[in-house]
Amino acid sequence: MLGTHAQRLARQWQRLEPRLQRATEAFFTQLYRFVIWLRPYLHVCHLHRPVDLVLLLTPAFWVFTLGEGRPHYGEIAILLLAATTIRSAAWVYNDLLDAKYLKEAPESFVIIGLITPREGWWIFFGLLAFATLLLLFLDLTVFLWAAVALLLLLGYPFIKTRTLLTQPYMGLCFAWMVPMAQLVTDGVAQKSLWLLFTATWLWASANTLLYGMPRRNYEARAGIGSLNHLFGDNIGQFAIQLQLIAAIALWFVSQQSLLGDPFAVALLTAMALLPYQQWLLSRYPNSGPTRAYRVNIHFGLVLMIGFFAERLL
Repeated sequence: MLGTHAQRLARQWQRLEPRLQRATEAFFTQLYRFVIWLRPYLHVCHLHRPVDLVLLLTPAFWVFTLGEGRPHYGEIAILLLAATTIRSAAWVYNDLLDAKYLKEAPESFVIIGLITPREGWWIFFGLLAFATLLLLFLDLTVFLWAAVALLLLLGYPFIKTRTLLTQPYMGLCFAWMVPMAQLVTDGVAQKSLWLLFTATWLWASANTLLYGMPRRNYEARAGIGSLNHLFGDNIGQFAIQLQLIAAIALWFVSQQSLLGDPFAVALLTAMALLPYQQWLLSRYPNSGPTRAYRVNIHFGLVLMIGFFAERLL
């Protein structure tokens, strides 16, 4: 009896196996086609190279870890997702305006033909609609601050073609995440909040300065204003000085919030990265700015580890 049942199951499996194999192959074929279709849109939203998300989200985690009581995980997740969506929309918007107004825009996905302007505007408004839907789950105050953040980002393409304040303005856009994060966090002192805002502004501005150093010739040809043109070869030292002032502001945060040894160790480690950046800039004239730019990212990540250690210990 058992043998007959086993034979019946074997025959059923023999009939079913080819169908399962075909269904599996069809599923992965469709998945592959979907990924291929989605890939250019991920590029347009700069989700294939999300380094700037570190600048955007790291300061938010600084604020979250300074809060008291139990974190509002749901509100935090919604805010982070909305901020990431608005950031992606800003990249699409910037790409569209670069293609239209810059004298030279070889990095524009519209120029290279990855998407059409019409597709770009559809993506932009779709992302804004999704971000708006997310923000409706939060307080009205968060929604209003997010609206100001969007206005700041929409002004960026015009600021960079009409002034030399491209990097400080971009730093301000990143720093705006600090007061927004405070709106979903309890117990953050106002003095600590605005010190964090200042530190983020300086750190992000320094990052964009280092990023722009190898691009000075391109920016001049394209008609992009930049502090790199004003400071010339001294821009690397200026970027490091901005990070030093940011570290001092964070030290005041530690005093204001009574942070202990874990954050002190993290702050000292982050400050040790500053002379290393200077050495990279002087030792490697060509690749040094790019290397220092990457080290600058670690400056913020090390501090985030310090904030988390304080929260856990």
